[in-house]
Amino acid sequence: MKVKGGKALSVVNNCLAAAVFILILVAGIITRQMFIKLLPSLISVAVYLLSARVSRFAFLVGGLNSVLYAAGFLMEGVYGSFLSAILFSFPVQIYTFFAWRKHAYKQATEFRRMKVKNEVLLGIGTAVCWAAAYFIALQIGSAKQQFFDMGVLVVGIIVQLLTAGAFMEAVVFNVINSVVNTGLWISSMAAGDIANVTYLIINLFSFYCVIISSVKWVMLYGEIKKYKSEKAEDAGTLGTAGAESAENAAAVEGEESSAEPAVAEQTSAAEGGVTAAEDSEVPLSAAAGGEEARRSDTNKNENL
Repeated sequence: MKVKGGKALSVVNNCLAAAVFILILVAGIITRQMFIKLLPSLISVAVYLLSARVSRFAFLVGGLNSVLYAAGFLMEGVYGSFLSAILFSFPVQIYTFFAWRKHAYKQATEFRRMKVKNEVLLGIGTAVCWAAAYFIALQIGSAKQQFFDMGVLVVGIIVQLLTAGAFMEAVVFNVINSVVNTGLWISSMAAGDIANVTYLIINLFSFYCVIISSVKWVMLYGEIKKYKSEKAEDAGTLGTAGAESAENAAAVEGEESSAEPAVAEQTSAAEGGVTAAEDSEVPLSAAAGGEEARRSDTNKNENL
C-alpha cells in the first residue's frame, strides 16, 4: 500500500522506536526495575512498530510477548491485566496471526465491518461488562487501580476478538484501549510506583502506533472494497459474455437442426424422381414390343 510520504513516515517511526527502546532501557536501569518486567516492554517496541505497518507478524511476536507481560502484571498486582494477557492476549494473538495469513491481503488481511445495529449492541455490551467488572473488583478489593484495570481487561479482550475477526470496529476500540492503558500507568505512578515509568513510555509509543495503524486500516479497507467491487464487475462481465456465447451456440444448433429436415426432404424427393423415371421405362419397352408385333403381322399378310 503506497502512502504519500510513506518513506519519510517510516524513517520517523524507526527513529522514534529506537529512541523509545533506549529510553525504556535507561529508565529501567535507573529505577532498578526487574528484568522480567523490563524485557516485554523492550520487545513491545518491535511489536508496535510492526502493528503500525499493519503487519500480521505483529500478532505472532506480540502473542509470545504476552506471556512475559503476564508475569510482570502478576508481580504488580494488576490481576485484570494479568488475566487479559495470559488467558486472552496470548492465544488470541497467535490465532489472529494464522487467521490473517489464511485470508491475507498484502501484509494484512481482508477487513470487514459490522452492521450499525451490531455496533450499537457492541458498545452497550462493552459498557455493561466494564461496569460489572469494576463492581466485582471493588468487592474483592485486592486489585490496584480497579477502574482502569478492569477497563484494560474488558476493552482489551474486545479489541483482540475484533482484530482476530478483522472487523473495522477494532480501530475505535483500539484507541479506547490505548487511552485506558495510559491512564492505568499514569495513576500507578501517581500512587508512588515510579518504576512503572517504563510501562508508561511503551504505552505512549503504543498510542502513537495505534493512531498510525488506524489510518492505514481505513485506507486498506477502502482499497479492499474497491478491489472486491472491480472483481465483482469483472465476474459479471464474464458471466454476461458467457450467456451471450451460449445463446449464440444454441441459435446455431437450432438453425442446423431446422436445416436437416429440409435436406432430408430434398433427398427423398430426388430419390422419388429417380424411381419414377425407372418405372416409366417399362411401358416404353412394352410399346416397342407391340410395334414389332404389328410389323410382323403386316409382312405375313403381304406374303399371302
